[in-house]
Amino acid sequence: MAEITTNTSVEGEKIGITVDYNIGDTIEAAVAEFGEDCVYGLYARGATLAIQQKVGQMLRTGMSPEEAGEQIAAFRLDQRGVRSKKSKSDKARDLLAGMDADTIKAVLEGLGLKVK
Repeated sequence: MAEITTNTSVEGEKIGITVDYNIGDTIEAAVAEFGEDCVYGLYARGATLAIQQKVGQMLRTGMSPEEAGEQIAAFRLDQRGVRSKKSKSDKARDLLAGMDADTIKAVLEGLGLKVK
C-alpha cells in the first residue's frame, strides 16, 4: 500500500486528503495487478512529464529551443535530480538572504512585527 496525498481547493476552501492505494511494490506486482498496457501507459506519461519539465528548466535558464533539443537527446530519466520540498522557514530564509538589513526591517514592519 502506498500513502497518496492530494491537496486541492473546492469553492475557495483548501482540502487535503491522504489515501492508501495498492499501486504494487514492484513492477511485476503492478503488472500483475493492472496489466502491462496500463503500467507502461503510466510510465510513458510520467516519462513525458519528466522530459517536459527538464526542457522547461533548460528554456528558463536562457537556453534556446535548438540548444534544448540537442541537450535533451543526451538526457536520461535515471539522471533526474531529487527535488526536496523546502519548509516555509527555509523559503523565508532564502528570500531574506539577498536583502540588506534595512529592507528586512521594512518587510517585517510591513507584516506588523516589531523590530529592534
